[in-house]
Amino acid sequence: MSVEPNPGIVALSPYVGGDATLAADDALTLVRMMSNENPYGCSEAVKHAFRDMSSHFEVYPSSSHGPLRQAIGEVHGLSPDRIVCGNGSDNLIHMIAQAYLQPGDEVLYTKHGFLVYPIATQASGGVPIPVEETADFHPDFHALLKSVTPKTKIVFLANPNNPTGTYTSYADLLAFREKLRSDILLVVDSAYAEYVEAADYDAGVRLADAFDNVVMIRTFSKAYGLAGLRLGWGYAAPDIVQTLEKTREPFNLNIVAQVCGEVAVRDQAFVTLSRQNNTRVRTWLAGELEKRGYSVVPSEANFLLWHVGPGAKEMYDHLCHHSVYIRRVKAYHLPDHLRITIGTQAQCQRFLDVLSLKKQ
Repeated sequence: MSVEPNPGIVALSPYVGGDATLAADDALTLVRMMSNENPYGCSEAVKHAFRDMSSHFEVYPSSSHGPLRQAIGEVHGLSPDRIVCGNGSDNLIHMIAQAYLQPGDEVLYTKHGFLVYPIATQASGGVPIPVEETADFHPDFHALLKSVTPKTKIVFLANPNNPTGTYTSYADLLAFREKLRSDILLVVDSAYAEYVEAADYDAGVRLADAFDNVVMIRTFSKAYGLAGLRLGWGYAAPDIVQTLEKTREPFNLNIVAQVCGEVAVRDQAFVTLSRQNNTRVRTWLAGELEKRGYSVVPSEANFLLWHVGPGAKEMYDHLCHHSVYIRRVKAYHLPDHLRITIGTQAQCQRFLDVLSLKKQ
């Protein structure tokens, strides 16, 4: 007789991130446009902080994340006591599932939502329920509400959504929450909030302030350029934060991530520059693709969902052959689409040049 794992673990498929094989071509010519990383790196202040930390690696990191939570609170005007930190926002998603799901509980998310939602759900014994979206890739709130059952415990909503890039206004999110049962946890995943320009957008703070069953989660992996350090944070009612604090490991954030995160969040000038560059290049790239007869989904994030058609896999292989790496989204039920991270203008021009070779 062998030792059997949790049935949910047996049933799930592990998350597979976008990755590039450097050995295929000269690494100097490789263009990474598949993982929604910040092509401008991180701020200079963070680089200095990292170098300064090199003589302190023998010290245990803070288990309370006090200075980091204080810095996040000061910058965003939030109470540090309502902030919880994780090893990336993925860690927070798993913490939430572990804390609030019992075997058989149901979790709703949009059909093209982040793949970690069903993984975290199944790993905690829950049942993931994907819900159809509207024709233009927005949440269908009517369908979500119809999918609620007595077993529903959590709703995950990414805003903006990955991989579509679409966003939901504060008014629409508020209307949905007001119709949702108060014993269902609404998790607003705002990993790409720093890139949004829309005036009617709210990252989730207002909802979390108004309702005690809303959690907003954020990340340092995108606009801050700290994907390699693994750092995320959440904001919710004190009772939820205290519950999540019980599930996290005491040293879930290393000392480098905490110190660099504190410096990064205070350098909002770098975030503003990243957002401005992203909007400029994203608008230009979308226009160039449309000139070539393609369609892209309007995006408020640092990527575009590109409709290629039945030849999406062939196009992906062509780009990889020329060391331009973007993301397949077949696992998101979008086999005819590819996702393009917004790189620098030079990287995006290289992508367009390689695309032109395919059409010859």
